[in-house]
Amino acid sequence: MVTLEATGGQQSAVSVPSTEVPLFSGDGGSGAEPTITAASYDQPTELGGVDTHLTAYLFGSTAGDSKNIRPHHLGPFTCAAGQELMLFNVYKGTTVHTHRTGLTSIANVDTYLRGLTPDASTGYGAIYYANTGGVTYSQFTNRYYVIAVTPLSGGGGGV
Repeated sequence: MVTLEATGGQQSAVSVPSTEVPLFSGDGGSGAEPTITAASYDQPTELGGVDTHLTAYLFGSTAGDSKNIRPHHLGPFTCAAGQELMLFNVYKGTTVHTHRTGLTSIANVDTYLRGLTPDASTGYGAIYYANTGGVTYSQFTNRYYVIAVTPLSGGGGGV
């Protein structure tokens, strides 16, 4: 449970329950990256599509209309011990970009991503999620998800 406090004392604090993210159905185990098929995550039901995801949570999207990132459920997210949260993007409906966090809990995905050093070409987390220059990659369709995966053996998560 995360407690959100209002600024200026004008609104009472609100408790937001954490979303427990189950192990991703396409998890590759400790020796492989998860199997994520772009076409299966490009039309989520949250946006009126037909793709239902029981082990992936949509936290943001862009519509290809250059109107910024549309936030959905930004957190908090947690996963079981022995797993880590991974963020991924389906870019233009065809390409998947991933970011291993190395974390079992993220209070707010947007805040987490913007705390990273952005890649000059692919933004925060290298998943086409904005950059410090104000670019949001919203001229393309993007679907941003959080999943739980098995950490790679020998490390490999987080930055």
